[in-house]
Amino acid sequence: MDKCDLNCDFCVGFSEGEEYLDRKIKVFRNEFILLSTLGCFREGYCLYMPVSHKRSFASLAESQLLTVESELVDLRQRIATEFSSFVILAEHGPGVNDSGASCCDHAHMHLIPVRDPRQVFLQFYKCSDNLQTLNNLSELSRFREDPYLYLSCANGQHLVWNNAKPFGRQFVRRVCADLDGLGPMFNWRIHPFHENMQRTAIRMRDQFERELIAV
Repeated sequence: MDKCDLNCDFCVGFSEGEEYLDRKIKVFRNEFILLSTLGCFREGYCLYMPVSHKRSFASLAESQLLTVESELVDLRQRIATEFSSFVILAEHGPGVNDSGASCCDHAHMHLIPVRDPRQVFLQFYKCSDNLQTLNNLSELSRFREDPYLYLSCANGQHLVWNNAKPFGRQFVRRVCADLDGLGPMFNWRIHPFHENMQRTAIRMRDQFERELIAV
């Protein structure tokens, strides 16, 4: 995949540099970036994604996915600690010729604080019981050709539904917003939750800075 896709809003934004990232409320950056997200219906809700254009996490090399898994364990713990909550991971992975339930083809992993991860899983399972369990995140590469939904409710758990047809767009957002009693406010285009987004970035940046000072 190209490092920058001019048809991708994320890539175009990243090419603008720090000005764009400041507008998007950057938390930290290396080859991957953690951003507080539009539609932040719960404080702590972030997106984690590669800076270079990749269609999905399944399209990454297996060695990269193992590194990503380790980094996600750390980030999940940071968010859980900062916001006193459980944190689920979810991706709507697009296929090569079918976007499935994904809204865009720049890979992005949702990290969403929730009160009860089991309830999130049950909503996925209610929609489809055709799921596979992976031993680790590197096995996600098996699904790079077709649309899929990925869900992790705890470290070491990797669930994949490789038929995205039963799931609608923004499915994980719909589920988590509904469980929070926010119903139709799942749609980030209509309900951006700017204040939550800003507070999330401030608290997460402060957490990283406190760690650097302690070292």
